[in-house]
Amino acid sequence: MGTEPEFFETATVQRREVEAQVDLRPSSQVRIGALLRYQRFVRDRDGSVFSTQVVPRLRLEYQFSRALFLRFIGQVESRDRSALRDPRTEQPLFRRSATGVLSAQGGRKSLLGRADWLISYLPSPGTVVFVGYGTAVDATETMRPTDMQRTSDGAFVKFSYLFRVRNGAR
Repeated sequence: MGTEPEFFETATVQRREVEAQVDLRPSSQVRIGALLRYQRFVRDRDGSVFSTQVVPRLRLEYQFSRALFLRFIGQVESRDRSALRDPRTEQPLFRRSATGVLSAQGGRKSLLGRADWLISYLPSPGTVVFVGYGTAVDATETMRPTDMQRTSDGAFVKFSYLFRVRNGAR
């Protein structure tokens, strides 16, 4: 809990946050982590709710062998922001579009998701290969998780090898 600046309305808000986390290790190979974060931002000037955010996150890890490891992280972020108001007059804030039309900045809801996969292979000390994939999704239009649309994808491969130089002195 604390006071912080809120940049959309250029005012201050009180942040209230609750976080719950569970970490499980059902076996030496499996690790499961679940996190739930709830944040609420309340306007200092009148005590009204500016925004709320709920983020559940799941982390699954499996160690196939000493050398081979798999990790999945998935999360969903739900946000609800009230209409923007001028902190001095409490009148709606407006934005001018590229065509010059003014429109009030109403409330906004969003539902975003993210999933990331990582495979790590360590065949010998100093040599490692990482292969990863991530995707972002958006269901803001309907606010239903079943309507998620993919918005971006990314993949990477990283290889690292440690060159050892033997000392030539005898």
